[in-house]
Parts: sequence; C-alpha cells; structure tokens
Amino acid sequence: MDLATTGIGTVEVLDQISMAFLVLLQRLSPAERAVLLLHDVFELGHREIAALLGKSEAACRQLMRRARDHVTAERRVLQASTEEHRRLLQAFIRASRDGDTQQMIRLLAHDATLIVDAGPEGRKVGPIRSVGKPVQGAKRIAALLAAVAQHRGMGTAVRECTLNGQPAMVNLAANGTPLAAVLISVADGVIRHVFVQVDPQRLRHLGAAQGGV
Repeated sequence: MDLATTGIGTVEVLDQISMAFLVLLQRLSPAERAVLLLHDVFELGHREIAALLGKSEAACRQLMRRARDHVTAERRVLQASTEEHRRLLQAFIRASRDGDTQQMIRLLAHDATLIVDAGPEGRKVGPIRSVGKPVQGAKRIAALLAAVAQHRGMGTAVRECTLNGQPAMVNLAANGTPLAAVLISVADGVIRHVFVQVDPQRLRHLGAAQGGV
C-alpha cells in the first residue's frame, strides 16, 4: 500500500522531506516507503501504522528494517565532491538544453532514474505532459528530455543555486520566473538520479527564498 491510500497527501510529505530523500524513497517498494514515512516523518507508532496499512506490527517492523537498510546503502553510494557534482550537473543541463541524447546517456548511469514533481494538477511542456511515474534508464531519460528541449518550454536562462546543501539549476522565464528546478545525485562519476521540480506553487516559494531566482 502506498501513501495515497492512507489519506496523507503527497504535498504534506514533500513539505517535510528533502528532494534528495524523495529520490532515495523511489528505490523502495510502496509498502517500505509508506512505513518509513509514516514512522520517521509523521512519527506514528508501529501499532498505528499496522492499522493504517492493514498489516501486522511484526510485518511493519520488518518493512521498516528493510527500508532503512536500503536508504543507508543508497546514501553510502551517493558520495561525490561538490566540484564533481557541479561539473556533472552543468554538463547535464547543457546536454539536455541542446537535446544531445548521446551526451546525456554518457553522463547518466545506465539504470538512472528521473523523477518529475509537477504538483497535484500536473503541468504541460509543449505537447509533452508531466511524467507521473519515475522514468528508468539513461536512454529513456535522454529521449524524454531531448523531446522537451525541442519545444523550448523550459525557459530562456539557467541560474545555479544551492538546494538541500547541493548545487542545483533553476530554469527561468524571460521575466525571471522560475519554471523548473533540477537536482541530481552522483555515484561513481555518473548521474544516478535526476529530480525535476516543476510545481508552480513550490517554484514560487523557491523564487522568494532565492531572492527572485
């Protein structure tokens, strides 16, 4: 069971966890993800979680152990210097804006994941609608972003900023309005995850927090 069935809104969760952690959560099963968030973010006990998910307390504890093991292992892998992180991010942004699929594939891990958060109402870039589920695989990610680049729907300028303590890029409209924020995670010299935030409500907050970025 995923969070959607518990009555807890995705927006509420996103207000309390970082984008980087959200990326890590995508590697978990729906049940592991639900237990971890209900326990660590909403501070529910295992008895309450078991009642919400229709599982035994023992099963919830086992799911919690597996979820924490997965997240810990993933975080150990995702270690890169700020300089390497920035270099790969800048190269990836250039390749995606140019629609250079081969360069994007070289920069991405073969099993890379793209997550697009378009908010509850979704968003459309040219003829391409926002992605509801994570996109898996370097070739699929490169093809999608190259198609978006053809329609010039992601702004006329890019500005670097820091989000969650890491380098990030913000795509801007001609008037300076943020259109998208792009974050990555890096492992073994390649990009393992790409997170794109295009929810207008959250981007307005980002603009104010970054002094109009």
